[in-house]
Amino acid sequence: MREPARQANFMTGTWLLSLAALIAKILSALYRIPLQNIVGDRGFFVYQQIYPFYGLASSLALVGLPLFVSQVMAQDHTAQQANFQRLWRFAVLWGLSSALILWCGASVLAQLMGDKNLAPLIKAMALFYALAPLEGVLRGTFQGQLQMEPTAFSQISEQVVRVAVIILAALAWRQKNLQLYPMGAWAHAGAGLGAVVSLAVLAFYCRKLVFSTTSAVGPRKILYRRFFKEGLALSIFGSLIILWQIVDTFNLLRLLQQGHYDQPQIIKGIYDRGQPLAQLVMVIGLSFATSLMPQLGQSNLAMQQRIITVSCRLGLWLTTSATVGLVVLMPQINTLLFKDAAYSGPLALYCCAVIFWSYATLMNIIMQARHQSQGNVLLVCLAVVLKLLLNDLLIKPWGLWGASWATVIASAFLALKLYQRATADLKSILWRDKYFPKLVLVAGGMAVVVGILLQVETFFWPTTRGYAFVEVVVNIIVGVLCIGIFSWHSQLLTIEEWHLVPLMKYLIKEKDDALR
Repeated sequence: MREPARQANFMTGTWLLSLAALIAKILSALYRIPLQNIVGDRGFFVYQQIYPFYGLASSLALVGLPLFVSQVMAQDHTAQQANFQRLWRFAVLWGLSSALILWCGASVLAQLMGDKNLAPLIKAMALFYALAPLEGVLRGTFQGQLQMEPTAFSQISEQVVRVAVIILAALAWRQKNLQLYPMGAWAHAGAGLGAVVSLAVLAFYCRKLVFSTTSAVGPRKILYRRFFKEGLALSIFGSLIILWQIVDTFNLLRLLQQGHYDQPQIIKGIYDRGQPLAQLVMVIGLSFATSLMPQLGQSNLAMQQRIITVSCRLGLWLTTSATVGLVVLMPQINTLLFKDAAYSGPLALYCCAVIFWSYATLMNIIMQARHQSQGNVLLVCLAVVLKLLLNDLLIKPWGLWGASWATVIASAFLALKLYQRATADLKSILWRDKYFPKLVLVAGGMAVVVGILLQVETFFWPTTRGYAFVEVVVNIIVGVLCIGIFSWHSQLLTIEEWHLVPLMKYLIKEKDDALR
């Protein structure tokens, strides 16, 4: 009876952790909408220029490190205490050294970004850099002992505190007439404060940590080599949006200035509107699909292949549908969320990269589970270099259109290379039962219907913020209905897959009952 109860607790904890991660990601994406509304495009530029530093550290320390630590703890129960001590010392050294480098190099980094006033904002991230690795080790240790609640509650508390500080800093700027750069520094200080609260939550649960008697362990260099080989790969693919944004952070402003564009900071701030929209679509598309992945290690080969197929098909279906809808509705969504429709074309093009990012992330997760991911990190590095080269080539003549094309081309390159590296059974997922052609036709059909409806609506009234709300709501409903009807009649998804879509199993059951 003890093993079934343990398994049940594990599954409950896994779902709790998945829900907490989803809530944290949604919070991390959505707060930037009111932030931009409060501080405007230039203030949003000031904040977003430093955000990639947070995103990169968060992916490394709070995604890759906990996953790696949990694997180490779960694989050898007799050496947990020794491994924990080693990893804790590693986290302390990592945190202090990275915080020191960030603090001392703030002025140089700000100069490289083309705005020396950003140095205090970079320094404001130092506390988070010092504490995040400690969070990662504690979260991974709890997860390795199948205790998911500490990680779940620490994730949510950290994001709530961080978002609250950011919004309060923006409101203080508006009320007290502060300068934008001090406002940005206070906003980014919220990451460190959130880490303090998160560590307090984790410390509260530390009394539940129980280590077995220490046994002999291998050399520590093997442990660290495993982290850079396994944890780093998971972190990099978990931060694809951030990697592309880092490239734009360091050269988009400079290239706009060299291209003699008026108000380049405001243009960069408008371009940054696309990041939370893309992140939100990825959360919607991948969270449901990747929640099935933990079952891979607990299933036979036939079931593993079925889980992989279902995860990929549903993940791509949700991501593609949401992305195409976002692209078609971009002028209305841009106006509704950010007050105007400026540069909606380049933003829509930028969001097309989400489809490629989602496919690349899914493929890497599967390859990692199968121990076939060697070389994937190199492909990401090549794609980032391609993005860098394309930025230099395209931004000065084409502005934001060039930046968006560079993002899409580099992202498509990464997805294509991962497809080429995939095994035959993974490649066949896209073509079995004509899945990919059907998906293109379904998404294209929805785009045509919604596009025609939008043309009719804009003929009768202008795209003001009030009308944009009505248009977005109406067309989302129409788009969802189109995707559902076209997918059903084209048999894009199997009955088993339809049952996994929220609410659909009840509709299918009612239809079956009516036929009887």
